[in-house]
Amino acid sequence: LQIGWDLFGIGDVWYQLGDYNQALDYYQQAQVIFNTSHHSRGMIYTFVALGGVFLATDRPTEALSYFEQAQQQAESLNDFRLMLRSYEALAVYYRQLGTEADLGHVIRLGNRIIKLAEEANDFEHKILGYYLRAAGYFELRNLKEAIASSSRVVAELDDLPYLESPQISIAEIYYTHSQIAAAMGQLDTSEAYFNKAYTETLRKADLIADEKLRRGFLIKVPLNQKIIA
Repeated sequence: LQIGWDLFGIGDVWYQLGDYNQALDYYQQAQVIFNTSHHSRGMIYTFVALGGVFLATDRPTEALSYFEQAQQQAESLNDFRLMLRSYEALAVYYRQLGTEADLGHVIRLGNRIIKLAEEANDFEHKILGYYLRAAGYFELRNLKEAIASSSRVVAELDDLPYLESPQISIAEIYYTHSQIAAAMGQLDTSEAYFNKAYTETLRKADLIADEKLRRGFLIKVPLNQKIIA
C-alpha cells in the first residue's frame, strides 16, 4: 500500500507539472495496487485523479465515468472527505462543459459542498464550495451572486495557505475573482487579484529546480498559460 501511495503521489506531481501522460501512467500503477489489495479509499482517490487527467486531455466521457464511480463509492462508504472530493471533481467537470444546464449542476454541487462542510466544520471545503458557486454564477453572467460568493472566498483564503484539492488552486481562485471583478467594472480590484494569481504562479514555478520542468509547468498547465500570457 505504501508503494501504491508513493506512485499516486508521483502521479500528482506530474499532473501539477502538466505532463498528463506521465501522470496517467503513475495513477494507473497505483490503481492496480489499490484494486489488488481492495483498498477502497485508494481506489476512490485514483478514480478522481484519473478523471482529472482525462478531463485535462479532452476526454470528458471517460472523466465523467471515473468521477461518478468516485462519488458512488465514497457515498457507499459514507466517507465525508472523499464525498466532497468527488463532488468538487464533478463540479469542475460540469463547469468545463459550460452549458446552462451544466452550470446549474456546478452551483448545486457548490451548495451541497457548502452545506456538508458547514455541518462538519470543514473550513477548506467550505471555501471550495463557495468558489465553485461563484464560478458557476460567473459563467451564467449572474455577476451579483458571483461577486458575493467570490469575495467571501478571497477574504477567507489567507487563513488557508494550502489547498489539498488536486484541481482547484489558490492561483485559480485569485484569477477567477479578478475576472469577476473586471466584469463588474471593479478594475483596481481586478488588477490586484490578477497580480496575486501571477505572483502565486511564479512562486510555485520557482520551487521547480529543473528548467525544462519549470518551463513545462508554465506552458502546459492551461491556467498558467492564461496567467503568464
